[in-house]
Amino acid sequence: MHSILNAADSALEHELPYRAFQQSLVLNLLFQPSVLVNESFFLTSGYIMEHVRNASSTQSLFEAGLRNGIIIPTYRDESTKSLQQALDRLASIYGKDFIANLGDRTHAVNRLVAAVDAGGANPVYWKKGVSSGERYHSVLRKWLQSEEPPCFVQIDSARGGACQQL
Repeated sequence: MHSILNAADSALEHELPYRAFQQSLVLNLLFQPSVLVNESFFLTSGYIMEHVRNASSTQSLFEAGLRNGIIIPTYRDESTKSLQQALDRLASIYGKDFIANLGDRTHAVNRLVAAVDAGGANPVYWKKGVSSGERYHSVLRKWLQSEEPPCFVQIDSARGGACQQL
């Protein structure tokens, strides 16, 4: 079973503080057997870029996870065998400006490519014909239209963080 590092999604950066990304990364690396990262996050995630650039050692925690095969890239195309191939494919789809606009991210992206190559973990490929958005919509609709209302919980800090059903 894999975990997904959703905190690296650039679409969430305006809602999620950088500290939450760091905590998610550490907790995933500590408690999950493997962590999946979408191929586009290697280019677009400001939090991954910041994490790699701010590493006080020669490699960041994220790079160490890649090098040790714990963090695994996910690719759309089953013919993709490396992160560099995935990035080249994204450039062909979205245009050369997509890569040219990396600016100061280029060095961090190169470090990530090297870490993925060194890690040797087998990539995970997206299932063809399955839209995660459509699956989410189906689950959400089923959940909201059920006969019984959804059950919510509230964290009770007075009881040491225990859950209390509402």
